[in-house]
Amino acid sequence: HIEQTIAAIEAQPPVDEATLARSSGLAKMAGGQLPTCYKKHAKTSVLSNQLIKGPAFELENLEDRKLHVSLSDALAWARVNAFSPLNTGCTITPV
Repeated sequence: HIEQTIAAIEAQPPVDEATLARSSGLAKMAGGQLPTCYKKHAKTSVLSNQLIKGPAFELENLEDRKLHVSLSDALAWARVNAFSPLNTGCTITPV
């Protein structure tokens, strides 16, 4: 079984450098660019300071303020850093 899997992987054509350069390793979420509500009620991202399009992730905060990042940004952040971008020491789990 393992030999068949290895043979199937080796039989795949190599990825060209142009495709590899365009690929960042992160996938776009379905609906990640759709507006979620009116601008009056829209959430602003802590990372980019722009209105969040698509699903939002609420960050744990030591104060009572609700701070958000887009879910795709939270997933990308969690891939490289387990702690909140707010530097509070809280971990984030956007899964």
